[in-house]
Amino acid sequence: MLNIETLTKELNLKYIGKNRKVEKFLPLEEATEKDISLLIDEKYLKDFKNTKAKSFFILKKIYENLDDNLKQDKTFVFLENKLQLIDILSYFYRKKLESVKNKPSRISKTAKIGENVYIGKGVIIEDNVHIYPNVYIGDGVYIDKNTVIYPNVFIGNFTKIGKNVTVHAGSVIGKEGFGFLENKVKLPHIGEVIIKNNVHIGANVCIDRGTLGYTLIEENVKIDNLVQIAHNVKIGKNTIIVSQVGIAGSSKIGKNCIFAGQVGIAGHLKIVDNVIIGAKSGVSGNIRKPGVYASGIPVFPINKYHKVIAFLRNIEEVIKILRKIKKYLGG
Repeated sequence: MLNIETLTKELNLKYIGKNRKVEKFLPLEEATEKDISLLIDEKYLKDFKNTKAKSFFILKKIYENLDDNLKQDKTFVFLENKLQLIDILSYFYRKKLESVKNKPSRISKTAKIGENVYIGKGVIIEDNVHIYPNVYIGDGVYIDKNTVIYPNVFIGNFTKIGKNVTVHAGSVIGKEGFGFLENKVKLPHIGEVIIKNNVHIGANVCIDRGTLGYTLIEENVKIDNLVQIAHNVKIGKNTIIVSQVGIAGSSKIGKNCIFAGQVGIAGHLKIVDNVIIGAKSGVSGNIRKPGVYASGIPVFPINKYHKVIAFLRNIEEVIKILRKIKKYLGG
């Protein structure tokens, strides 16, 4: 646990407010009173108002425009520009790695470990886990009972995998996400991936770790081959994701959903429970009502889709009729 005084000295930053102790660096919606969070974009002011956090990294110009009532009983660490976030994220990630630096790994006697498996520091592997050859397991990883990891899988630092999970060959779980500040400087991703019980992950799936916080795959989710799940995505229980689906960062998917092949979902969206999306659909906005949404870009409700297709099949006849009407009217 760090205090703000130490933190700001080591990062050469200034602060105002109490010298609080902080445990983790987390997004506004996940942070508790014990954590420090971040406000570098005014579009997150609503989340700032609702967060439980009491300590914040904040752009100075945003702080200056905050209402006084939003500053009460809070600690603010000032940033002059967004690029300073690079050093802050790197600092917290170093601290995180240091926390397991001297921790021995613990591997159950009933676990089966194949040849050429790399196991990092502070790893815990529970009973009856089977890890095939050429798997990479990073620092601080936890793998629960009866999970099977097939060959050539990468499991990044601090990933947590539940019971009875299957991860097929070539999948990459917990790698750094795709993110750049001002489209030029790579943004460190210091979060985690959490995979709950009874999840199936196909071959060559990529699940990126959170920028802050975590990417979450809930219980009983089934993921086909060649799926991309970006940083901080949350996927609800019992959802099925078919091959070549791509889900952009920070989107939240409800329970019992089905996404057919090659569905693309934009970032920072919310999709409610019990939504089915047809193949090759592009989802560019929130889906607030359960139901079946048909193929196409942009996606729209299936009953409307059927009407449009029926109309398009008869479009030539419709054009002929319109021309006759136009001729009759002397147009």
